Amino acid sequence: MAQTSLGYDVDKYSIAQSFYVSEEKGIYLTAIDVFFKTVTDPNTLPVLLELRPMINGFPSSNVIIPGSETVIPASAVQYSTNADATKKTRFEFDEPIFLSGQRDYAFVIATNTSNYELFGAQGDTFVIGSTEKRISKQQTLGSLFFSQNSATFTAAQELDLSFKLIRAKFKRNTAGTLRLKTASLP
Repeated sequence: MAQTSLGYDVDKYSIAQSFYVSEEKGIYLTAIDVFFKTVTDPNTLPVLLELRPMINGFPSSNVIIPGSETVIPASAVQYSTNADATKKTRFEFDEPIFLSGQRDYAFVIATNTSNYELFGAQGDTFVIGSTEKRISKQQTLGSLFFSQNSATFTAAQELDLSFKLIRAKFKRNTAGTLRLKTASLP
């Protein structure tokens, strides 16, 4: 996604970004890259990322997809000092997370400090570093949401966070071995 110089503070509330899994059979998600604009204090509190299903067009207020909670310490947050959104912070899951196909999901970013700012995009604004190239389309068919309590979300339809979903790729092997053992029955 192209980035603009918009910055979104993450301050004692959550920001959620929805996305659509168009693959009919679903995907396995291994990580999400997020682009931070600033970290004003490297000794600040950590950042949490978690995946949630979308329910009636909003991130679920109480369902977190199992295994998707990932915490990054402030010292591991990468940010772009020259405001070009080239440095990414990777939130990696302990194991691949299966997301069913043709459904909407959201990732939620939360922290209890105002020391973070994220890059985002807004339609029909200039791409960072350009006075000619504009953001002309929405890449993910999603929306940005704001929340003060990580439960009630307000949509910002014209805005999106800058992010990248990292999917697992499995190799198909034609040969394999499976060993089964019959259990003794009483």
